[in-house]
Amino acid sequence: MESITLTLNIIGLIYVAMPLVFSIIFLIYYLLGKRISQENLNKTIEFSKWYLVSVAIVFSAKMIESGFSERETGLKEMQVYDKYVETILKADNIEARWRLAEYFAAVTPTDRLRERWIAYKDVINFK
Repeated sequence: MESITLTLNIIGLIYVAMPLVFSIIFLIYYLLGKRISQENLNKTIEFSKWYLVSVAIVFSAKMIESGFSERETGLKEMQVYDKYVETILKADNIEARWRLAEYFAAVTPTDRLRERWIAYKDVINFK
């Protein structure tokens, strides 16, 4: 999931940056003294407006939305974790703690928390 989000964010940044690159190229062309007709200038401005409204804003909104959804997923995971912390602390034998750690190491969706559960399971193995 994280790699998909990262890929979408990179693609979104590319699409948002394209009008900026085009504008810089257009400005360099103008500064080199090349004549730009009013008709071409108007077409370029209209295309830029369309692009910014229909493409760049949509990708920007998608990147923001994916950030919120990742945060929401993280909060839900932490709520589940908090729910079972008491169970872990009350488990009076290592075997119960190890089974719980093994379960969460297998089902936790994010890599960050999964790694922490694996580390906890390894700590229990050495005791």
